[in-house]
Amino acid sequence: MKILGLNGWKTRGHDGGASLIIDGKLIAAVEEEKLIGFRHAYDTLPIESINFVLSSNNLKLDDIDKIVIGWDFPYLYSLLNQEFISKEEVSKIIFGTEKYASKIEYVNHHFAHAASAYYPSGYKDAIILIVDGQGELMATTIYIAKDYKIQEKIMETPVSLGYFYSAITEHIGFECGEEGKTMGLASYGTPCYLKALEKLLYVTDDGILECPFRIPKISKDEEDATIDKWHEYLDIIIKRRNGGIKEINDSIIPYANLAASAQQLIGNILVKLIKNTYKKYHIDSVVIAGGVGLNCPTNTMIENEPYIKNVFIQPAANDGGISLGAALAIAAKEEKKLNINMTPYLGPEYSEDEILDTILQTGAEYIYLENRSKTIASLLKENNIIANFYGKLEFGPRALGNRSLLANPSEQQMLIKMNSLKGRELWRPLAPIVLFEKQLDWFKYEKESLYMIKNSLVNLNNKSKIPAVTHVDNTARIQSVTEESNEQLYKILKDFYKLTNIPVLINTSFNIKGQPIVNNPADALYSAKKINIEYLVLGNYLINVKSINEEKIVHLLSENKKSMIKVR
Repeated sequence: MKILGLNGWKTRGHDGGASLIIDGKLIAAVEEEKLIGFRHAYDTLPIESINFVLSSNNLKLDDIDKIVIGWDFPYLYSLLNQEFISKEEVSKIIFGTEKYASKIEYVNHHFAHAASAYYPSGYKDAIILIVDGQGELMATTIYIAKDYKIQEKIMETPVSLGYFYSAITEHIGFECGEEGKTMGLASYGTPCYLKALEKLLYVTDDGILECPFRIPKISKDEEDATIDKWHEYLDIIIKRRNGGIKEINDSIIPYANLAASAQQLIGNILVKLIKNTYKKYHIDSVVIAGGVGLNCPTNTMIENEPYIKNVFIQPAANDGGISLGAALAIAAKEEKKLNINMTPYLGPEYSEDEILDTILQTGAEYIYLENRSKTIASLLKENNIIANFYGKLEFGPRALGNRSLLANPSEQQMLIKMNSLKGRELWRPLAPIVLFEKQLDWFKYEKESLYMIKNSLVNLNNKSKIPAVTHVDNTARIQSVTEESNEQLYKILKDFYKLTNIPVLINTSFNIKGQPIVNNPADALYSAKKINIEYLVLGNYLINVKSINEEKIVHLLSENKKSMIKVR
């Protein structure tokens, strides 16, 4: 059976995309933002994503058996005493014709999240924790899975940890959507406001997440109203500040303390919810999805609980993964047992001919690399920043080696240089990639962390050797690299280790500030030029970035319909 999973709608939609499951196997997945150059793809149908997953597998819509949307729109609109449009109208809006109406199915948003996390985990039994802004109505949900199937929902509440964390983010002075900055800032503070926050957001003796207010259901979601209400309560603790944070100073510390307090509170709450569930069901594996599932310190707190054996979060834990979950939810009904080989490398890739043709059109100077990894490692050793473009585009919000900027972690100055080039605040941490077989020598984490979604302490005996990836609290958001998980990245790390005796590199996303991770060669050439890095490696071609003709690449972008990156 061929199943097309979708997320993304024309009103109040975000992080849309498409995924393809064929006979119980994960074939392709991509987020719309990376194909159209519009962060989060707000209020956008996943047209380009659909085109990619079908065309890359030589399929047409007529070949698809089920089209599954990761929102129960009829139920959502019924909550507003409204009737959602017919499936014929939905088919016409998305596909331009009513003929696919009979193939369309809806899946509850949190159930889609649950499927996206559980079935790729491979666990037989699991506690499934869904924590996001909001589904149709609920915001925090726990399911139980047994014998390779999601069996029952045991808890749900509209109280939203996602909206609470967004309110904290805005209260500090960041913008909604910059929750990653709050996560980084927390390390500079202490949780001195924890007791005050615990009076506002807590788990009851009955195991239910509660807060002091409810927002009535009068719109598709209650995000703005909920965040505004939280500001009223937070103002009592500390007055809201405006503007970003360029440097850490005495005036910022109270807000770092607020971030630290909120971070600790969310971790404590989720640990308590998991512990309550474990006491009842005695299941020691946990899977997590929803936007809060991208919070690395919280994931690590849960994993550090002594009764928990395994924790799995797939790379697109946010709504970018909903298309995958929608497809898996239906596939699970059709298959006795799904066998999902989870990899983040599920998006578009480009042939050497396509790459070379693009390079030639820009007039850039290039050389063909006979030994790609060795050349890159040598350039990295000399403190050059390398834009690495290779293979399939990653699925999820984090670059995991195929569309990454790589750098030498051995000097603190590289943190400043990299953040400056990316337009990031200088105090924000950078993440390391590490050879898995050497990981325990450098980080206090023994399991694989393939998706840059968990935190680890840095080993003190090697801390001084990798200052650029060691955060102020001596932690790092690690990505383990094995030969099986990413062969080309593994080879680069291996060759860098041979040259430096350091099996670690800086890895951050290859994108211009405010734009999605690059997708194709033209995007890569333009972005490398704008970021002004030293070298770009496109496939097996080493590009001197300074030689790229900006006028030619801008013309190419405007002509190339596959490249929709916003030219500035």
